[in-house]
Amino acid sequence: MTKNKFDIKLKYLDFVLKEQSKNYVNRLEHISKINVSYKEIFAIKSNNLKLLLSKNKNITNEINDIWNKDSNKNYKKIKNYFYFFKKKIKKFEIDVISFNDSLIQIFKQEEDYKVIFLEIKEKFNLIKEFYQQNNELHLLEKSYDCVFKDIGIFFTEFNENIECAKYDEAFKVLTQLNKIIDELEKINVEMPKLCSTVFKIIPDKISFLEKEFKNMIKEKYNIEFLLNDDSFLALKNRYSDMVLDLEKFNYKKVLKESNFFIDEINNLLSSFLKEKEAREKFEREINDIFLYENNVEKKIVKFFNFFSKIKKIYVVSKEKESEFNEIKVSFDKEIIFLKRLLDNSICNTENKIYSVLFSKMIFFKEKTQKIEKKIDDFFNYLNLFKNNVEDIYDNISNFYFSLRKTEKIIRDINID
Repeated sequence: MTKNKFDIKLKYLDFVLKEQSKNYVNRLEHISKINVSYKEIFAIKSNNLKLLLSKNKNITNEINDIWNKDSNKNYKKIKNYFYFFKKKIKKFEIDVISFNDSLIQIFKQEEDYKVIFLEIKEKFNLIKEFYQQNNELHLLEKSYDCVFKDIGIFFTEFNENIECAKYDEAFKVLTQLNKIIDELEKINVEMPKLCSTVFKIIPDKISFLEKEFKNMIKEKYNIEFLLNDDSFLALKNRYSDMVLDLEKFNYKKVLKESNFFIDEINNLLSSFLKEKEAREKFEREINDIFLYENNVEKKIVKFFNFFSKIKKIYVVSKEKESEFNEIKVSFDKEIIFLKRLLDNSICNTENKIYSVLFSKMIFFKEKTQKIEKKIDDFFNYLNLFKNNVEDIYDNISNFYFSLRKTEKIIRDINID
């Protein structure tokens, strides 16, 4: 190794000590003034640095002295000295690198945490950028500002802990920051659509529901069983609670509640529509159904009279007579009773629930149709029974007259 190479090596080691190691020692000095647990470490490392710098200077001076003294540049003689310095510089290099590595190791945790911190900060910047680009999120401006402010406080707290070499506390802050940032990333997946739902779609639906509710009341619909002033106020209060939950970023709860809320409003609107349709059908069909029932009533009176006449003339089985009585009882107990209930419901102007009225009307119609069918079936049976009996009677009569005629013929033959 030549003198030039010695110089380069020593300058490099001098650079490591003055530019790297010294910065670390200065950092230790600063920390030791804030954190007393680092005072001893600083004292040791500071002393080590001074010794190494002094040693570097001494080796450099020794080499220069030998080089300068030998004015004739007796390379054979200098070579022996340089062999000695080569070993000495090699050992010194190991000491310098080892010392510098020990300083790096002291701050390794700090450096690792700073890397994690920068990654978190980058994620945070992306979240802020996402917020700026989505107008729906500006509806929660105060909530986002509050979260961003809290994150800023955590950033400051982390830097303060790092500055004081309080690495355990710094790690706790990093852990909290990581959770907050991860949660914000999850929230932002759902939040734009959720904000649109909560601040635009649902208010529009509530407004439309209120308009329909007032119109239904104005048109004399009884919808107390569906919605009234108290339950509508409770609906609005639930919406207010939903907004508060969203402002607190309880997005999972709001997501579930908003879906349920929209379904509830849609069901109410659907029930309103059913009431309107039921009223329209009821008012269109009720007169025809009552007219139909009157005709069936006349038919059953005619049926009762006809059956009474049949009984006087013909022998009717007990089974059929029992069937007749069942029809009569069904008509008296069901049709007449249902008609009275329907009449009372129609006359009750304050409590008309048209969906219920329409159901009663359809039920009344179906019962009347069943009774009519039973009457028609029984009528058909009686007519068939009457016709069969008459046919039998005619056959017997014809047979009788034929027999009498034959008898006469036989008598006439005997006379001859």
